[in-house]
Formats: sequence, C-alpha cells, structure tokens
Amino acid sequence: FNANATVTNDTIVTITWDTVSNPNASRYSLQISGIGFNKMYEVTGNTLVLTNLPKCNYFYARIVRLCNDGLNTFGSSQNIAFITYGCTNCPPLVTPKVTYTASSFAKMDWNELYVFKYLVEYKVDDNVVLEWSKDSTTTNSYTFTRLNASTSYIARIISRCDEKYDTSGTVKFTTECNGATSLSAAVINDSLTLLKWTEPSDAKLNYILDLLHSDRSLYKRYTVSGSHFILNNLPTCQTYIAVLSAYCNETTLTKYPVSASFKIEGCAASVCPPVQNLSYTYSNDSTIFTWKNNPTVGNFYSYDIEYKLATDAIWTPVPKIDRTETALIKGLAYCGNYVFRVRVVCNVTSASDWTTLNFKAGNRCFKIGDKNANNAQVTGIKISPNPGSTSATIEFQLAHQSNVTIKFYNAVGSEVLYMPLGNLDIGHFSHNFENLIDLPVGLYLISVQIDDDKPVTTKWVKF
Repeated sequence: FNANATVTNDTIVTITWDTVSNPNASRYSLQISGIGFNKMYEVTGNTLVLTNLPKCNYFYARIVRLCNDGLNTFGSSQNIAFITYGCTNCPPLVTPKVTYTASSFAKMDWNELYVFKYLVEYKVDDNVVLEWSKDSTTTNSYTFTRLNASTSYIARIISRCDEKYDTSGTVKFTTECNGATSLSAAVINDSLTLLKWTEPSDAKLNYILDLLHSDRSLYKRYTVSGSHFILNNLPTCQTYIAVLSAYCNETTLTKYPVSASFKIEGCAASVCPPVQNLSYTYSNDSTIFTWKNNPTVGNFYSYDIEYKLATDAIWTPVPKIDRTETALIKGLAYCGNYVFRVRVVCNVTSASDWTTLNFKAGNRCFKIGDKNANNAQVTGIKISPNPGSTSATIEFQLAHQSNVTIKFYNAVGSEVLYMPLGNLDIGHFSHNFENLIDLPVGLYLISVQIDDDKPVTTKWVKF
C-alpha cells in the first residue's frame, strides 16, 4: 500500500496511507523513529497526526497492517521518511561541480546533506532578463537536458532544510558545440576517396581533418569546411582513419569528433606481410592458436587457416575468419604431432606467405627419452585416517600448475563423490572431506585427476 507524510509546520506531521475494505485489516501499527525519539502507535483508520515532534529532525516511519482482529497477525508494511522544520541553520554545502557536458545536456554533483529536498535553478549566464528555470530533486546529483549547444550557463542549488529555501552554491559551465555527424568514406579508385558528413542544422562550421595510419599515427592534416572533402593520390595498399573535429569557436575544437576508416587497395603479393608471434595453448581438448598481425596490413583483411598431422600430405582447412587473431581446433588426437599454418589475405588477389607451427595436441606431452617423460605430475598422495569413518583428508604434491579433480568410486566402480579443486599451483596440498558418514561401509578407490592426464589413485576403507 502507499503512504505519505505531510509536514505542516515545525513540529506537526500528518501521515496517511491506503486502506482496504477487509474489516479484519483495519488496524495499523506505526513505529516512528528519529534522533532521540522512538515511539509506537496503534491506529484504526488511515491517518496519524503527530504533534510536538523534535524540530529539525530526520524521522523514519514504519507502518504495518494488522490482520485477524485480536490476534495482531502482521500483514503488509510500508516505510517512509520525513524531516521536521525549525532548523537554526542549513548544513553547509560544498560548491557543486559539473562533471560532464555535451551539446544538449550536462551533469552536476554535490555532497549529500541528508536534507529532504534540493531545488535546482539554472539559466543562460549573464542574461539578467531571462528567468531561472527550476526543478527539484531528492538526490545529490542533477542532469540538465534540452540545453543549447555552445552556450554558457549558471546553475545554483538550494537545499530545503527549513520552511524556506536557502541558497547554498552556484556553478558555471558551457555546453559543447554540435559537431558533424555520420562521417563516411567512399573509395572511388586507388587514387580518389570521397569523405562526406552531416553538418549541424543550426551552424556552418570549420573543421580539422586528421588522416591517420592504421596505427593512429598522423599521415596528414587538412583544414576543411562544408559537408564533403576529396582525398587524392594516397599511397596504395594501406588502411587509413579519417577523424573530423569541428571548431566550436576560433580556437576550441569539439570534444566529440567523428571518424571513419577505409583502405586503398592495390596491394601486391610481396607487400602483404605474414603474421607474427604465432603460438598455441592446450586446454580441455581444445588447441587455441594466437598471433599478431603486421600493423601495416590495417583492418581490412582475413585469414586462411589450415592444419594436418605431421605425417599427412593433405591439409584440413579451418573456416575463414575476419580480423580475429585467434583460432580454436577441437578433437585432435592427444599428444599427436600436428602442423598448423596461417596466412593473411589482404585482398582478392593478394595473400602473405604461410606462417607455420609444429605442435603436440596436449599439455603434458614428452618425446621418448625426454628427461621429463617419467616425472609424475602428482606424487605423495595419501588419505588419512585409513580406515576412516566420518571424514578423511587427502594430501598430495603437484609438480606443475594443474586443474585438479578428486573422485570417489565404490567397489563396483560407480562414482559416489565428485570434488573439483580448480587450478592449483606447484606445491603440497591437502583437502578435508567432511560428512562421509553417509557413505556405506566398504572399500573405495580415490582418484586424483590432473588436467587430462591419467588419474592417480589410492584406496580407502570406510568402517
């Protein structure tokens, strides 16, 4: 139900709320709490008038509907807050700050005073004729909307902590100008590119046009006006980024430029560079490959990707991907010897040389005779007490950072307990299993699974 508090003078407050037609729900319990004040009231109806309340105090009212007359069964409830007047002075207000501006709106913040209401007033700065626009808020921030672009404003906050408003702080700010929108680039041929944009409806502006390389280094700067510009004779086989910034006045550029990227074709096969830093990782039956593209290729490219067993002659293609420097292959034979290769496709006629990587599909694979081949990944596994009854502690030593899972199997091979421990670093670990009392008496096989390796097991007797 809804409730409302009306403060009529310094110490009198009237609280009202919605009622229901049910005669067994006509009584209400109210708890009124404030600084140095806490009282309970029981009311029939929908109104409570409070008198002689402490002045300049913040109150919290909890209204509870009582059901089943005579039994005091609690029903639905509602909470409201209110402030009594009569303050000697309003609390001090730190000067407000405008934290964000755009062409048509701005955001202002100030410190919270825990007063009941703030009045926000604003108008165009230095305009003595124009009246203040007014609005109210109960929070410590306010967003101005429907402002004029490139305009200076003055705003002030008034905190209501008494029966009158007291001015507390002012701030000045300037909105951004409306710059161009919808910048587009049309490459007509290898030597001609048309840039077009939409100018604001209320102004004809001058602009700075920065033409950048794909790594955002500056190629050339132009001063332009109007709604279009033609670029001539740019170097071919390169990606460019056009950034258009409007002048708000003779010296200040807008904070919000528009941009568009485009590529001038004409690449030859010899200038389409191969990828760099090709590497791979293996996890959960997936081999993940990553690489870095040569910065001179830019953003308009795709990749050819293939793999095969080292002993095979036929390559298996991976679906072509655009502008993504990663690939994932699943279901390879564990510890199988494979070859992976990738090349950049710069355009329909140009591709780089292949970059090739030999790899094993696994993260614990060793060559025959490798000194690490016989190194166990988990050692020192033991469970205690053994035999045990209601709980047990498993200890083990990890030789590598690994994902560890512990499983319990009964005498017929059925899994009866599963506990993933997650990714653990090198070192000694122990894990305590509580509440094993529900397991039947008998012999159990304890399995410690390390990544995708063969699990290490031990036995445990439950009595």
